[in-house]
Amino acid sequence: MRFKTGIILILFFTIHLCGSSILRAQKSPEAYRQGIEFIEEGDSLKGLSMWEENIQYNSQNFDPRISFKFIEIVTESKKYSYYQKASETYLKAWNQNNIDLGKWVDVYEQELARLKPIVETNRYKRWEKLLEKEDSVLLSEVKGFWVEKDLTPTQPGNERLLEHWERIAFARKKFTLNKDTVYGTDDRGVIYVRYGEPTRKEEGILTFDEGMASYWISTLLEYRTIVYGTSPADIYEQISNYTQFKVRKLSRFNFKPKYEVWIYNSFNTKRDDLLILFGDRPHGGFSKLKAPDDLINPGAFYDVDRSRRFSIPGGLVYQLLYYEQLRNVHYLFEDRYLSILNKFEFQAGSTDRMTAKIMRFKNESEFMFMEEEFPREGTSYIREGLNTPVKLGYYRTLRKNNLPQVLLVNYVQTQSAIEHWAFYDKKVLPNRAFYLKNTLQFFDENWTKKADFSVRSDIKSSHFSSFDEPEFNRTTFEVPYLNYLKKGRLKIASELYVKNRSSEIDTSSNSILPQNLISSNTQTVLFPEPLSTDTSKLEISDLIIGFESDDDTKINERIPFVTHPQNKIPDDENLHL
Repeated sequence: MRFKTGIILILFFTIHLCGSSILRAQKSPEAYRQGIEFIEEGDSLKGLSMWEENIQYNSQNFDPRISFKFIEIVTESKKYSYYQKASETYLKAWNQNNIDLGKWVDVYEQELARLKPIVETNRYKRWEKLLEKEDSVLLSEVKGFWVEKDLTPTQPGNERLLEHWERIAFARKKFTLNKDTVYGTDDRGVIYVRYGEPTRKEEGILTFDEGMASYWISTLLEYRTIVYGTSPADIYEQISNYTQFKVRKLSRFNFKPKYEVWIYNSFNTKRDDLLILFGDRPHGGFSKLKAPDDLINPGAFYDVDRSRRFSIPGGLVYQLLYYEQLRNVHYLFEDRYLSILNKFEFQAGSTDRMTAKIMRFKNESEFMFMEEEFPREGTSYIREGLNTPVKLGYYRTLRKNNLPQVLLVNYVQTQSAIEHWAFYDKKVLPNRAFYLKNTLQFFDENWTKKADFSVRSDIKSSHFSSFDEPEFNRTTFEVPYLNYLKKGRLKIASELYVKNRSSEIDTSSNSILPQNLISSNTQTVLFPEPLSTDTSKLEISDLIIGFESDDDTKINERIPFVTHPQNKIPDDENLHL
């Protein structure tokens, strides 16, 4: 993301304007309230400008409400020229040096509630405890959460943070069947904030098909009669009478619930897809579902016919009907349908109502386990295929002056990202040039950035075969052991760009990333324990394994041979240590 501003330096007017701004800020102890008044009157730019001045000149009396409202207003109205400032302003609210946490506990409690849907459960519980203790460590941890999520650390603004607030704004406008969530939306709003627009949506109404129910009940009872022995001469008449009775009884539980299925297939997990279900519960209205079974009237699960010769659990009939109607939406519904059908055939004459409840538990478990395998949240900008595969190698050594260091090797496999970009953008790979920008950032324990530097490498496009051994771009960083890294972090960003393409953002495409960025990957790591510098103790440095290469681009003076992320050595190459 790039935001350009022109700067004209005229000494007299600069001093005059700054002095005026300071006076205005000092005379505005109720800046938050005044800004809200301007916005409610329809002059959002005036409100934002006043808040911007207040933040700049009142850093000692920082009001975090301004930070949270600033980014909300900017992203809601898509004022792109303010995006960088909105991102910076939000993160200032999590700066330990600015905030009296005890004074603003209620404000931070509300913001943590807005973060809860996208944060892992254990991490959120820790944040709650820190807030309860008014521990300022909370501020640095939330700041670190967003620093780690930043998609392109070398560009101004935090795209993932801005995307998060854009999603909140969209959800508040779109998903309004109720306002039961922290965002003032129905449950679809929470999922939208977590994952964005689904890859595919399916919606409809589930019905009780009396004809299909009659067919299944009568056919299965007849089958069971034949398989399990002789019966009275009037058995078929009894089956017919029971079938009519059962269908009439079960039809009373039918309320034609609406449903929506959201399907995401852009996450790098063991499962292909993530399915999220919504629908009209019999009691409780439209909400997120554990499984389609939640749409069945609870009375059907308690339905048995103990006084009759035959008895089929009503819940099982409804499960069979509903999953049959959903089987073409996704193969997971097909699998569950076949499981229910198998159970139905086996229990066709049973009076055990627990059969349907057990199947419900199994169905709910299947969807629950699926959701747990997926990340808590995800960006819509860079997903599978457009997320550059990256591996890191750590090698602890000593410098020539006997001070400890780490050789950090960043292995980036650009092949798949380039091919995906070419496929989706319908670009021809020959005659296309790319460059890879690897950046290493240093943060202290409070997530204050201390330093960063970047290395740029040109990438040539060629025709790749899926059977080829992937090629890795290797960038080696020589990282000295610095005091602030003892409890700090290293963040490595790998950004792949196409040459000869605009680096500006294209607001018409609703993207806040540079147009020439085609993939990105970031990783955050702790600095490993350094080697001892005590000359009286023997300690061996980490082993570096590699092989020779005639290609000078694959080696460097720090590691004078080629290394591989899995320590692989080609059959025709000699091992080097």
